[in-house]
Amino acid sequence: MIASIISNALIMAFTPMMLYVRNLNYNQPGGARKQKIINKIMSDKKNVIPVPSKDKFSLSKVKLLKDGGLDVHYEVTETVANEVYVNKYHVMSAKDIHPDLRSLFKDLCPIMGRIFNITSFKTLMATPEFKATKKQIELSEDFADKCLANIEVRGVSLSGQDDNVGVVLTGLFTVSNNQKTAINSPRLKYNTETFGFEEDLENIVWNIENEVYEFLFEGKKAQMELFGANGEANPLVYMSDTDPGNK
Repeated sequence: MIASIISNALIMAFTPMMLYVRNLNYNQPGGARKQKIINKIMSDKKNVIPVPSKDKFSLSKVKLLKDGGLDVHYEVTETVANEVYVNKYHVMSAKDIHPDLRSLFKDLCPIMGRIFNITSFKTLMATPEFKATKKQIELSEDFADKCLANIEVRGVSLSGQDDNVGVVLTGLFTVSNNQKTAINSPRLKYNTETFGFEEDLENIVWNIENEVYEFLFEGKKAQMELFGANGEANPLVYMSDTDPGNK
């Protein structure tokens, strides 16, 4: 009975080691193979993430959390022995964002308004044929501001490369009964001028990417940094897209 208990305990203790061993190259010298196993286990326990340089950082998706903070998906390009690897990460932080980043999300509201023709009446007011008076133009501007106040852009998703880079905006629109409904833009390509704001959109999203990097790795937010100088995660929620539970 006691021998059986001890046997089961040993199996449970060494199962993780066995899983790692199955993924190793057995042509390696025994000492190097054992050290690789130990390094892998210790790395997983510490939950360490490297701080990438800004030119290796690429934002995939960012979303404002309801109660403050960010939900971020990003990629880091690494070159090892002339081979290029793209590592994907998913980070959630409850710390509130810097006002500069929040302001950039607000700059996307007029773009969302134009996509859904919420403020399209301004184009009509500006035509010579309408012959709008100064007072009418002022009233239309005030009404447009009220309409835009009902739009809240909460997410940006990027995809594609080079000339095919595009972005999808996600947000909420508050209707007359004060209820909110989700609104998502179509995929907007930077190099295709459909709405006329594509260049402005590219500039805003580029600035958002820089602000997100500074939020994650340079501490541009309130008080606590997400990652310390040694690369270890602070006690916030951290996940890697390679984790089995984050598919």
